[in-house]
Amino acid sequence: MVYYDDNFGQYDIRDDDDVAFYHQVQAESRLTRCSLCHKEFMLRPNYSICNNCADSIERGGDPYCMGCYYCEDESETEIKE
Repeated sequence: MVYYDDNFGQYDIRDDDDVAFYHQVQAESRLTRCSLCHKEFMLRPNYSICNNCADSIERGGDPYCMGCYYCEDESETEIKE
């Protein structure tokens, strides 16, 4: 089954232990403002950026300009001005 989480994004879970971990992450997550894009997400207490910003950084995005990228809508890929 496919699951989505603001901490880790979308992933396919087939193992019962992984489903239990997913539910644990959901229970631990709190409404938090991403320190890069400044939008609110359900994040684990020790996380400060959302999955969309983390993915962008991993692809070479500028972490100081996250407010102008992504996080509006996952289907939106154009740079915002």
